[in-house]
Amino acid sequence: DVFLYGDEYISKLSEDVQARIQTYCKNRPPVYYNKTMHDAPVWHFETMDLKWRLLTHSYALLFFTDPVIGNYYLRFARDYFRYHDEVYCAAGKMILAMQYEKDVLFGDAHNPGADLDRELVGGYSSLHVRRGDLQFPEVRFDSATWYENTKELWKPNEILYIATDERNATFFDDF
Repeated sequence: DVFLYGDEYISKLSEDVQARIQTYCKNRPPVYYNKTMHDAPVWHFETMDLKWRLLTHSYALLFFTDPVIGNYYLRFARDYFRYHDEVYCAAGKMILAMQYEKDVLFGDAHNPGADLDRELVGGYSSLHVRRGDLQFPEVRFDSATWYENTKELWKPNEILYIATDERNATFFDDF
């Protein structure tokens, strides 16, 4: 109704709806979907300032006062906001390549893929090392600290795939 009647309708929302909005938003100010937003060709979520961080899916920030409509759109996002099949296929090829390399370098020729589970997953581990976008200095570790904090997780001779935004390859020499 705020969309149809404008911001002056906010005060006319039922107490129950206003309470649910307050519970959902907590200390964030609500932003109501209106005709201006509807007519905009692009929405921009500001995230480059330390004041604003978007560390979740944008659809998780939407609240519908009608739970039936809200659940519809959450299911829609779950079912249709996903990677294209080509991305999954490329990832599968990378996983097979890592499993193959492990078997070639360290594997038992009589028992290839011994570390795989029943879904043929495994044979490697992965680590996401974020370096450039962290806003708190206390979570920016050097590679020796990364290694000390994670070394007990890795198996001997295990292939370790590291996804990172670190530009200096020598950063990982401690691994």
